[in-house]
Amino acid sequence: MIGQSLLERRLLEEIKKGSDVILVRVTPTTYFESFEKVIRFLTAMGKVVYVSLNKPCSSLKKHLGRIGADMDNIVFIDVVTKQFSNTLSGENNCIYVESPNPVQLTVSIDRAMEKVDSNPKFLYIDSLSTISLYKSSDSLIKFLRQLTGKIRFKGFVAVIVVLDNELDPIYFAQASLMCDAIIEVV
Repeated sequence: MIGQSLLERRLLEEIKKGSDVILVRVTPTTYFESFEKVIRFLTAMGKVVYVSLNKPCSSLKKHLGRIGADMDNIVFIDVVTKQFSNTLSGENNCIYVESPNPVQLTVSIDRAMEKVDSNPKFLYIDSLSTISLYKSSDSLIKFLRQLTGKIRFKGFVAVIVVLDNELDPIYFAQASLMCDAIIEVV
C-alpha cells in the first residue's frame, strides 16, 4: 500500500498471521510517531480499547482528532485524570480508573471490551513501562499473564507498547514470552 509505513506493514502482517498479542518496543525518539501511526492504523481497521497510562482522555481526544484517527472507534480507559481531578466529564467512550492497580485495570478493560462489537477488535496499552513504575515487576508480569489470556479468549488483538530499556531484561524476556510478535521501532 502506498504511503504505508514499515510499522503499519509489520502490524498488518502480524494481524494476518493471527498474532493476538504484539509487543511494540520503541525508543523515546520514535514513541510519538509510532503511537500516531498505530492508532490511526488500528482505528481504520476496527474498534480500539485504548488504555492510557500517560495522558488524560481529553488531551488524547484532541490530539488523535487532529491527526485523523477515527474517534468513533475508540473506547478510552483513562488512568490519569482521576489522580489529579475530582471533576470528570462523564464522556460515554471514556472509563476513568483511579490508579494503575492491576485489579482496577482488569475490571475496566473487561468493561471496555464489552463495548466493542467490531471485527477485528483491538486493545492498545500505552505503555507497559508506565505500569512498571507503579507496581513491582512481578505484579506486572502476573497482570500481563492474566490479560493476555483474556485477550486471546475474547478475540482481541493487543498492541502493547514498551519503551526500550525501561523494563529489566529479565522481565522484558518474560513479557515477550506471552506475546506472539515483537516489533522493534528504533
